[in-house]
Amino acid sequence: MNLPSSLRPLTPTGGSPVTPWALGLMVLLFVAWAAWLTCLYWLYGERSFLRIHDCGDSNVPMAVAAHLDPPGFIVGARNAAQVCGFDQKATWGSILQDQLLVRLPIWLGYALSMALQRLVAGLGMTLLGVMVLRLRWVPSIIAGLGYSLFSQRFINESWGGFTYYDAMVLPGVPLVLLGLHYSMLWGRRHRMAGLLAAGAIGSVYAWTGSYLLAVFPMVLFAAWPTLVLRGDGVSFGVVVRTVAVFGAVWTAWCLPFVKAALISGQSSHRVNRLDSETVVSGVASGWGFVESALIANWPFVAIMLIGLGICRSRTQARMALLVLAVAIAVILAKPLVIVFGSVLGFLQGFNFQRFYLLLPFVLMLAGAAGLDALLALLQKLGVSKSRARLGSAVGFFICAGLMGWVGKTSADVHEFASKMLVGGWSSAVYDHPEIRRIGELRQKGEVFRVATVAMPGSGTWHPDMMAAYGLESADGYVPLYARRYNEYWQEVLAPRWHAEPNERSKFATKGNRVYLQPAAAQWSTDTKPLELRAFADLSLLAGINVRYLFSPVQLIDDRLTLVGQTAASQPAKHKRNTRGRMGLMAGGFVPWADLFVYELKQFSPRFYLASEIQWVDESENAPKAVGDVWRSGLMGKAVVLSQPDVPRSIVKGVYAGGGTVTEQTLTADRIELTVDAVESAILVSSNTDDPRWKATLDGTSVDIFPANHAFQGVAVPRGRHSIVFEYGQ
Repeated sequence: MNLPSSLRPLTPTGGSPVTPWALGLMVLLFVAWAAWLTCLYWLYGERSFLRIHDCGDSNVPMAVAAHLDPPGFIVGARNAAQVCGFDQKATWGSILQDQLLVRLPIWLGYALSMALQRLVAGLGMTLLGVMVLRLRWVPSIIAGLGYSLFSQRFINESWGGFTYYDAMVLPGVPLVLLGLHYSMLWGRRHRMAGLLAAGAIGSVYAWTGSYLLAVFPMVLFAAWPTLVLRGDGVSFGVVVRTVAVFGAVWTAWCLPFVKAALISGQSSHRVNRLDSETVVSGVASGWGFVESALIANWPFVAIMLIGLGICRSRTQARMALLVLAVAIAVILAKPLVIVFGSVLGFLQGFNFQRFYLLLPFVLMLAGAAGLDALLALLQKLGVSKSRARLGSAVGFFICAGLMGWVGKTSADVHEFASKMLVGGWSSAVYDHPEIRRIGELRQKGEVFRVATVAMPGSGTWHPDMMAAYGLESADGYVPLYARRYNEYWQEVLAPRWHAEPNERSKFATKGNRVYLQPAAAQWSTDTKPLELRAFADLSLLAGINVRYLFSPVQLIDDRLTLVGQTAASQPAKHKRNTRGRMGLMAGGFVPWADLFVYELKQFSPRFYLASEIQWVDESENAPKAVGDVWRSGLMGKAVVLSQPDVPRSIVKGVYAGGGTVTEQTLTADRIELTVDAVESAILVSSNTDDPRWKATLDGTSVDIFPANHAFQGVAVPRGRHSIVFEYGQ
């Protein structure tokens, strides 16, 4: 039985039959498949895996903290607005998926999020193949199973599938294309119904994922109709209206975020780029992504090429053309940013140029089209029983081979997850006693920040985990932050550049990973303890209110006091394979990694009245001057000002007499202080300088100027005063 008449438009003329039974079976199949792929995330409760290693999944603790902190929170999604000076709208914003983390145990919310991504990706790809491209069920199902794996290890080995940051943007690409397709078909007869459907799709797409990732798929959505609707009697006008409404509605929801990114990006760390980059190197970089994607998804690439060679079909040719178009976009994206660097330089490393994330989708789809054409050719061999059997056997073995690759890749997903270091276990991320103890100090009102030593190639004790404990971290994976903060951190990490000079230019260009990371040559699993001076300037960290330092290895520095330690808890004969680790989890064993907690013997308060002013001629000289001043014993007492940044008229008559500062209110968007200045002085705040921060002194607006290069200063007259900082959009 086919679909009821009310739903019959969902089955294009000449397409494969889509019955309620078939649809129901597909849903059950992909629910089971998603459960299999994500079982390590939900099978063992608090002992389940949780990927907090880098990039996308590092958003999980921040998202949790943003929603669960009490009113007036300072940690969470807006933490970096204080520390690094970026507008939260420019980088993330809340999405519906966050509610799973808030309303459920975190491990379960994370597992359901991962499972939904796999389900949406797989089911959407299958239905797109059957209902739009009119492919057979088997090729469409294989493509769905493959896309739900999202094999993009050509970028980073840790990407064994979608990340939390992908939300529903990448998994939802097939469903969006499916929805737009039928919006256009409906729009042929009922214009308003088609436009309303397109608008609804745009709204859902805007609320189920970050706009940053959704920008480049918009190009695909606009180009798709010209590839697949030529034979469906849809006029050019219907296509334009549908795509325009979809794009307009999505843009209306996302415009505040896009606007914030364009404003913040032009004064962010992304304006820097490698001087050595050329168009040729940009093309080579893009081709590297394409080549690696072809290798990572080689079975589908092979089927696509075989199909083009011996049984070319119209659908297959169009999908191959789509692969070529996306590959060209990937290759040209970076060169265009380099050529138009003065205008587009801040896009360097941003998601606007990540067309390579579409490669798994187009390769799976083109492979499915090639397989469908090949099966059709084999079916035509059936002029005799022997040839029919041969054709069936060949088709069976081809499909079995593809399914074998899918199964092997799914096993690799489990293998990778189970081999992640201890920091990837949910209980370790959210229930570590030593980190919780420090978090309780912060909750009692003590004002300080923390930093974390991140070991090369390791996700153990990732800096962004600290948000889950209500702690403000000065480091972490920060998608967008002030250029001056980047320059300050270059000085923090200056000792590391002696061992890895090439890493400095890489940090200046990308810089998302603001990590205290030793050079590879300075660290190995057999080398403990580490000398902190070899890779970080502790004085510069102390100067921005960092009080505690977390490290997976023992550190040597006379300015640190060991205040907590958790020894590694792993069995002597710990197996590194999947079966061994899953057995440990099933048995209730909870492993811990080494964690050393250090307190800095001296650290600067968050706010202070400077008793001494030191000037530098150029702003680029300020970070080094700050380090020199603070190492001389004037931390929390002196302030370094740059003449180009601070006109003398602003601080005319300021005698730097010092005084006391008392915090009255401290939240992410509003800070209320009471100052008592012995003489006219400069109030120094270790919040990053940003034009959206405004200040008032006793109710009167006052100027905020750069202090200590990347932070805030306000001139204060003698006496007792009330000062309020407010962050506005």
